[in-house]
Amino acid sequence: MNKLSIGSIAVALALALGNVAQAADLPVGPVPAVAVPPVVNWSGLYIGGHGGFAWSRLIYSVGIPDGSCGVFCEDLSFNPSSFIGGGQIGWQSQVDLWVLGIEATWSGLDLHQTQQSALDSTSSRSIKLNGITAVDARFGFAGWTPFLLYAKAGFATAHINVHLVEGPGGVVPGVIGNATRWHGGWTLGAGIEYMVWQNLVLGLEFDFYNFAFDTKTPALFSDGIDTFQIWGSNADVYAVTARLSYLFNWGKAPGGLVAKY
Repeated sequence: MNKLSIGSIAVALALALGNVAQAADLPVGPVPAVAVPPVVNWSGLYIGGHGGFAWSRLIYSVGIPDGSCGVFCEDLSFNPSSFIGGGQIGWQSQVDLWVLGIEATWSGLDLHQTQQSALDSTSSRSIKLNGITAVDARFGFAGWTPFLLYAKAGFATAHINVHLVEGPGGVVPGVIGNATRWHGGWTLGAGIEYMVWQNLVLGLEFDFYNFAFDTKTPALFSDGIDTFQIWGSNADVYAVTARLSYLFNWGKAPGGLVAKY
C-alpha cells in the first residue's frame, strides 16, 4: 500500500469522527407526548332518578275460606303494563377494576287490571301494584373506560291491592272486598352506566321483581261479616329503565391518580 492510499484512509476516518462528534453535540428534541386515557373514579355517593316501562304477570286464587272450593273459588291471571319512574341513592367503592356498592330505590308505577268473574258476569276481580321499593347490593366491572357494567340483587317490597266486587248474582251479593298491604319479595337486575361528563352518569338497567301476596288470615268483605282469602299468589314484574345520576366521588382512582374523569 502506497503512502497516498494510507493518507486518503486517514483523511476519511478523521472526517467521519468529526461528523459523529458534531452529531453528539446537537440538542435533543422533545419526546412526543403519549396520549393517556382518562382515569374514571366510580367511588362515592350518588343520587338520581330513573324512568321507563314495566310489564308483569300477576296471578292469585280467591275464595271463601271454608276448607274447600265448594262455596266460592276462582283462579285469576292478569298481565298489566305501565310506565315506571322513581329515584335511587347509593354508595360504592372502586378497588382496582371492581366496583362494590349498595343502592336503595323507590319506583312508582300503575300495574292495574280488572276482569269479569268467571263465576258471575255481574262480579269483577281487580289487582293493582303501584309502588316498589328495593335495597340491592351492586357488583360492577369498570375497566379503564368511562363505562361500568354491573349486576345487582336484593330485597324488595311492593304495594299490592286486590279488589273484589260481588254483583247481584255473586256468592255474597252487593259486597266489596279489599286486601291492601306491602308485600316482601326479591329482585335481580343488571345494567350499564356511562360517565358522560365529570360526575354525570347515564345508565340503562333491566330489573326483575318477584312477590307473593297471600292473605295470612281471612279478610272481611264490606258487610263486616263475610270473609275471603287469597292464596297461590305470585307477582312477576319486569322493568327497563333509563337512569341519570350525579356521583359525589372522592379519593384516588385506580393507579393512585386523583381524578374524577
